[in-house]
Formats: sequence, C-alpha cells, structure tokens
Amino acid sequence: MIPVGTRMPKFPLEAMLANTFLKAFGPLVVGLGLLPQAAPYTVHIGTLPVEWITVDDGLPQGMVRAMVQDRTGYLWFGTKDGLARSDGYGYTVFRHDERDSLSLCADHISALCEDRAGNLWIGTESGAVDRYDPRTGVFAHIVRAVPSAVAMPRAVRQFCEVEGRGMLVLDVQGTVSFAGSGAVREVAQHIEALSCGRSNEVWMLGTDQLVITALQADLSRSPLKALALPATTAPAALLVDTVGDRMVMVRQDQVVLFDRKSRSPTDTIVLHAHDGDLGASMLDGDKLWLGFRGIAGAWCVGLNDGRSVRNGFAEVNGGTLPADVVVNTFAKDRTGNLWIGTTGYGVLLHRALAGRFHRLFQGSSPWLVKADRAGRYVVATTDMLWLNPPDSLVRPIPLKEALAPTGRGPSWSCSKRDDDGNWWACVTLKENKLLRYTEGSAAPVSVPLGTQEEPLMLVDCDSPDLWILASSTVGKPADLLLRFDPRALRITARYALPFALHEVDYRAISAMHFGAGGTLWLGTRQGLLEWRPAAQQWTVHRHDASDPRSLPSDRIFSLCPDPDRPDSFLWVGTEDAGLARMDVRSYTTTTFDVRAGLPNNTIYGVLADARHQLWVSTNNGLCRFDPRTGATRNYSRNDGLAGTEFNRYSATVGADGNFYFAGTNGVTWFDPNTLYDEMGPSATVITGLGLANTPVA
Repeated sequence: MIPVGTRMPKFPLEAMLANTFLKAFGPLVVGLGLLPQAAPYTVHIGTLPVEWITVDDGLPQGMVRAMVQDRTGYLWFGTKDGLARSDGYGYTVFRHDERDSLSLCADHISALCEDRAGNLWIGTESGAVDRYDPRTGVFAHIVRAVPSAVAMPRAVRQFCEVEGRGMLVLDVQGTVSFAGSGAVREVAQHIEALSCGRSNEVWMLGTDQLVITALQADLSRSPLKALALPATTAPAALLVDTVGDRMVMVRQDQVVLFDRKSRSPTDTIVLHAHDGDLGASMLDGDKLWLGFRGIAGAWCVGLNDGRSVRNGFAEVNGGTLPADVVVNTFAKDRTGNLWIGTTGYGVLLHRALAGRFHRLFQGSSPWLVKADRAGRYVVATTDMLWLNPPDSLVRPIPLKEALAPTGRGPSWSCSKRDDDGNWWACVTLKENKLLRYTEGSAAPVSVPLGTQEEPLMLVDCDSPDLWILASSTVGKPADLLLRFDPRALRITARYALPFALHEVDYRAISAMHFGAGGTLWLGTRQGLLEWRPAAQQWTVHRHDASDPRSLPSDRIFSLCPDPDRPDSFLWVGTEDAGLARMDVRSYTTTTFDVRAGLPNNTIYGVLADARHQLWVSTNNGLCRFDPRTGATRNYSRNDGLAGTEFNRYSATVGADGNFYFAGTNGVTWFDPNTLYDEMGPSATVITGLGLANTPVA
C-alpha cells in the first residue's frame, strides 16, 4: 500500500506505452524539442487589494479547495467541512446527513464543476462524486467512495466534460474515469492533468507524455497525437483558452502554449524558481494565475509578454491578513471579480474595480474645489491641499502659507486661481475682504470693491471672472451677486437677488451654471434661481406639492447640463428628493430616485463624462447613470471607493479627465473611461418565496 500523500513513481516512456490506452500512440510520439525558444523571465512584486471572507461571514470552514459560479449567478465554495452556496447576501451550507440518502455524500470537497445542463458536479476527498440538480435540490451519488480499509482514498482532483460524451473524473492517483448515467468506467492511468479540446478531443498530460485522443461514443479512443516530455510526477495543469483557441500546459517550471487546431506548441514561458509544486491555476483572458503549495501569494503571468508578478495580499477593510496565505484555488465571476480560496484562511475577494478607484486622505472629510478653469488645480479645501500636481506629490497651495499669519482660511473653503496665476479668496479678518495673492509676493493684498458691498464668498464656477456672493449692507445676509474682472480689478456686473440668501450650515449658493444665451442658474437652499438677460429679471423655481412635474425639492446641491442636449435640459441634484431633469423651456421635471435604481435620494454632485453618462455622488455611494435610458450602476466601498458617504460641494473634473469626489472618509478619484469594461449581470432567479418574512412553499 502506498501511504497517503506519497507521489506515484516516475513512469518512463516504455511504461507509458505499455499501458493499453497509450500503446497505440507509439508512432505518433514526437519530441519536446519542437517547443519554441523561451523568453527571458523576470519576477515583479505586486499587491492585490482584497476583502477577507471567513467562517465569521458564513463559510463552513477556512480550507477552501474548489470554487465555481453557476449559470444562475450562485457562487459555490467547496471546503473541508461542507459545500457552501452564496447568493451575494449570505451562505447556504450543505453537509452529509446520514439520515438523508439524498444529501451530500461527504463533507470534504476537493473539486467542483458545472456541466452543460447546469448540474453541479462535486468531487470529494474520499473519491466519491455527487451531481447536484439545482432544479430539484437533490444530490445524485454518481461514484461511491472506496472504503479506506480496502484501498487508499482517491480524492477527486479535476472534472472535464467531453462534448456529447459526458464527464471525465481525474483523481489524485492519476486515474481517469468516465462517470455517465451508467457504471463508472476507467479510461486511463498515470495522468497528471486533463482538458477538453475541440469537439470530442481529450488532452491528457501524463508523467512523460502529452496525449491527445478523440473519445468516441462507445468510449473507445482514437489516437491523434502524443508529445514526449521529460519525466516528472510534479503536479501539472492543462487549461483551455477558448478565446485564443489554444491550450495552456503548466508543468514543472514551464508554461507551454499550444494551438488547438494544429495541436502544436507555439510558445514557451519559463517560470522563475519558486520552490513549490503547482497548487492552483486559472486562465483569465491573456493572464494565467498560479498558486504554489507552501508558498504565500498569487502569481500572475502574462501569456503574451511573459511578464510575471508575484502578488501579496492587502485587506482593504482594515483587517490584519496573515502574511503566509497560500492559494488553493482560483475562480472568476461574471463581473470580473477574482476569488481566491486559501489553505485555511477562507476566501479572498479581489474586485475587478480594485485599482481603478484611487483614495486620498482617508480618515478626513474634505470639500473639493476646482480652483482654475482648466482643472489643473483640484484642491482639498479643508487643508488647502493641491491634489493633482504634475509630479503627483500632494502639497499645500501657495495661498495656504500666505494666509497662515492671519489664522484664517477662505470663506466656505472656496479659493480661485485666475488665468494669470493669482490666487483669490474671500476672508473674514476684522471684516470680510477680497484678497489676492501673487506667488512670490510677501503677503496677500486686500482688493477693495469700490462700493459699500461686503464680499461674503467666492462662488465655485467655470468662468474667467470671479463671481462673488455679497451683501449690500455690512452684516446683513447675501442679496447680491457680483461679477468681478480680476485683471481690471473692477466689478463688471451686479445682480440683485430676488431675496436674501441665508448662510447657516450650508453655502448660500451651492451650484452655478451658465446656460444658453447668457442664462444664469443658481442652486440654493431656497429653490433654483434663473436669470434671463433678455428679461433682466430672476425666475424662482420651487417645489409645488400640487404639481408632480415641479422640482422635487427646494434644497439643491448640484447642477449639470444634459450631456446630449445641454440647451434643453438641466439635471438638478437635491437633498433627499433625488435627481431631477428639468426641461428649461417648459420648466417641467422628471425625477429619478431610489425607486429608479439610485443608491440614495441625496444627490451631492453630478458630473458628465465623455460617453455622456452622469456620475452621481450620494449619501450611499456613487452611481453611474445613463440619462438616455435611466440605467444605473452603483458603486460602494466594496468596489474600492474611499468611503460610501460623500460630501456636498465636492465633485469636480481635473484637467487630465479624472473625476474627483470627496466624502466623509477622504477623496475618491478615477478615470471614468476605465469603468466601462465590466461584464453583464447574472440572470435573475427566484430562490424563495416569503410572506411577512416567513418562508412559504
């Protein structure tokens, strides 16, 4: 008897050919010398941001040996103590029950596979195989375990479904069996890995040969090709790439690529010495993920350029992940997320969007302002920090040091940089003043407005001029909007507001937009104000409870012109009443809220990207909103955001096209163009019916 865990002895070519199955391949065996020259190999070091999922989250056990996502979207996890199914909210655990003959055959799961009919195949450490029918919820026992007193257990290593034939099962002893509706039949021995080629082709990797055969309906084999290899019993893998129409062989320290049509090797990548046997492998487009037994981390190998990265793991939600995490298995879901099963630490989830969202100043709650028109100066106003300098080194803006002796900062944290490079701010000293600072000068200088008007706040807007919220009487609420030429140092226009705007806990003007024909729009806490130059008067748009087509709220945080028809529609973000689209000709609105898929009804910021989609920051995450169809895609901290709750007055676009949103846990910035390659969602499946939170049949 061979002890459990002992490797099988090496089988030379003659021994392989002596096998009835392989004997017919003698004339077809070719040498490995046909392989192309390997490219130079360098290992790079990387870090994968991951979420850590453990038994505390619902997994039955921390040793996760197999994972698969089925066609309905469920994720299945095979562990050492049961089979777990996740619907994204919780886990259902299946275990063997001696009282139920239709329950799972054993608890230690070693392999999983979904077949073309949608059944789940479950391989176990004892060698038993079950087939689970999701339509009936019944486990059919296909292969019974061999009692350990008779022979050593044959743990299932791998499944492989042959088109039009059925399921092949490979165990750790190298035996390939056919598990159909009838009796189990042995197909081959001394196999390290197998995979399916075109139609009924089966690729089998032996200890010193790669054998390709056609499996007939009666399970007879027609030899197609065999490739002689250096003898080894080290674990190996065969992975089919249906997109590139190639087969990938991982064996010893090499990755060999084969053209599936010609069955010939086309390229070789030499792996760096890793001092560990292959433990896990998965194809991910033109990348190959590898895990090695006893070696912490996950290797990612580029199949096109041979670039290899050894990745460690960093837990994104504040947990302390051990440094010695060894990979057991990989899986990828339909949204592109990478799932990593470990040898005792549960599952690591690397989201597809990780690395696309960037985080700054976590632990703080800043506001943002685009200080210049071009967006070269995006400033976190709490500490007056320049977020997007060309060298990427965040630093204070010059105005901060200049104002330091005063002990004061810009009113409502709003500062501007004019086209000549001068910095401007309204600052309260003994009285409210408009200050200008030229870099290199000794100190800011006060710029008088030449009237009795008191400057209260610079308005954040896209204009070469400064727009100043002011009071016509010192000490009174704001009742004027001034347009100020920073070069001529004079007021060029005065707009008497229709009523006084009060500043208590909020900016009196939260958003400003320049519409067609010189129209001016102001978002306030007291409604939406519209100035039409032809009429030389203001129109105030407010919520009317008797009119469902009016604005949903008077409390406005953000304004954004429609990306398709900017002269016809204006998008209005409100507090606790959703996102409204106003027709600027008829003044009717259509409102979108949580019932339309938005994550929250408080809309802090709205930005339009180059694809004419709207990005909406809320109290409960970020939303990409399609103004044409109303389709939504919501993002949360789990997708890589700095935090889920955003701040008002804190959404802007940099000169490089990156979007910046600030919230209660720092700043999130990203390139919106990188977020359009996600896969579609899984089909909706009814998994249960409940009445008053009680399950019913």
